[in-house]
Amino acid sequence: MGMSEGQRQLRSRIGGLSMVARNGADNANLRAARQGFLERFLRGIDPSLPERERLERAEVAKRMYMTQLSLKSSLARARKSRGE
Repeated sequence: MGMSEGQRQLRSRIGGLSMVARNGADNANLRAARQGFLERFLRGIDPSLPERERLERAEVAKRMYMTQLSLKSSLARARKSRGE
C-alpha cells in the first residue's frame, strides 16, 4: 500500500529541511527557483513601468495566484469530505 497524503507531505518536508540543513536557507538552488517563479509573474506586467513598480505588482500577482490555489484546494477538500 502506498503512502497517505499526510505521509507524502512529511516526506517532502523532510527532503526540504535536509536540503536547507546541508546548504543553508539561501542557497543557489532556491535563489534560482524563486527568481524563475517571480519571472513568471513579471511577464504579465507592463514592461514600460519603472522596475520597482513592476516588482511590486509581480509580488501582488504571485500572492493572488497562491490565494487562488488555496481556494481551489479548500473547495476540493470540501467536495472530498462530502463524498463527491
